[in-house]
Amino acid sequence: MEPHEYQGQRETSEYRKLYVSGEVILYSAHDLARMTGWSLGTIYRLFDDPDIPAIDYGKGKLVENHALMQFFSSRRDEVNRYSFQLKRNPWEDKIYSSIYSNLRVDYLDRCKKVDDLQLDWLDALMMFASPEVVFFTEEDILKKSNWTEEEVRMLFLDFRFPRVEFARKNVVEVHALIHFFARKEYEKKKQLAEYERYEERFAHLHRGRSGR
Repeated sequence: MEPHEYQGQRETSEYRKLYVSGEVILYSAHDLARMTGWSLGTIYRLFDDPDIPAIDYGKGKLVENHALMQFFSSRRDEVNRYSFQLKRNPWEDKIYSSIYSNLRVDYLDRCKKVDDLQLDWLDALMMFASPEVVFFTEEDILKKSNWTEEEVRMLFLDFRFPRVEFARKNVVEVHALIHFFARKEYEKKKQLAEYERYEERFAHLHRGRSGR
């Protein structure tokens, strides 16, 4: 069986040749409740999501491991299922503009702190290749990593981070966690390469002007 390629895996460099095992594993609602810590009611609501191709099996439902990995590869929030349009007058817009400006500065500062985190406490290569779906809560990561409670909280609050929230409990699937950090490393290397090309081009122009 051909290995299953993780969504977005081609975007990374370090993990370019790494594939998730093609072994198929089926999970029941009880399996997911045990793995995530969510209630069965929450899992049944999850199975009703059209993005999860759960199959009927007797009186219950089963979901395949790769379908779960795909579902948990992006950030999801129960609140995001609803959209509200608020009507504001121009005076309110000025207030919100000032608030959002301060929030943006705070958000960029938190992004920088998240970008400095290293996934050196996890055997990423082995875990990424595994066909098993594994969930980490904030408490799990705090116990396994050398990060502080504030750093873990900032990670889960980061809008780029693929955590999934149901019933006010956050989890992240291990393949999504690894891919998030691999993507960050790829973007850092890309920015560094662009900066080096810029420096080289600038130096070339400077030498050309000096030679005239």
